[in-house]
Amino acid sequence: MTKSLDDPVSALAKSVNQAWDTGNAPALRDLIDTASTLYRRIGPPLVRANVAFSRANAHSALRKLDVVQDPQRGWGWDGAELKHEIYWLRIALADVLEAQGDKRKGDLELRVLTNLANAMSHVGRFCEAIDYWDRAITTEPGFGMALANRGDGLFWYARALYDRGHQAVFLWQARKTLAAGLSAGLEPHAVDGVRETITHLDTLHDWEKFSQELDGYSLGANEAEQ
Repeated sequence: MTKSLDDPVSALAKSVNQAWDTGNAPALRDLIDTASTLYRRIGPPLVRANVAFSRANAHSALRKLDVVQDPQRGWGWDGAELKHEIYWLRIALADVLEAQGDKRKGDLELRVLTNLANAMSHVGRFCEAIDYWDRAITTEPGFGMALANRGDGLFWYARALYDRGHQAVFLWQARKTLAAGLSAGLEPHAVDGVRETITHLDTLHDWEKFSQELDGYSLGANEAEQ
């Protein structure tokens, strides 16, 4: 990975963040084109992974800017930007796994796994999301963003459950995981939201007294049901 390749890749990541911060959708679209060009001409898998991750982030930013214009679009799960985001996160994951021996990869794999999990959760593929979050946490147990997003995913999934007993177990685990993420350390933009969710959960139950004993329940009336 030469300096001539390092510089535009780092500049791409920085520019995507700046365009998202300033709400500059045209700049994000231009940066997506830049990422396409860079990805085609770069060989080392770790560099490709960084480019793919930046492109995924650009698509994610465009999707979120669209939601700012119309909050109802936040529920959308079949939009073009979301599809591109997931596709390029998968590309980034494949590339970073190919670069496993490169000691310079830092926490890129963790960030890719966490963002991919978040996207899977958003489209309702919760079991896949849990798998990606767990892969990040297994690799680095103290990775706060994976913990916090996993807790948030459990919280929202619990709201879709019809069984109050099952819902309570999910909410208990959500509270526990959110607190672990907060304790481990989060990116500044995530701290207030995590604290608010924990505060809300604490109004629902005294979780220190919650019994998580799950043995002894029937699994069904017959072998087929079980």
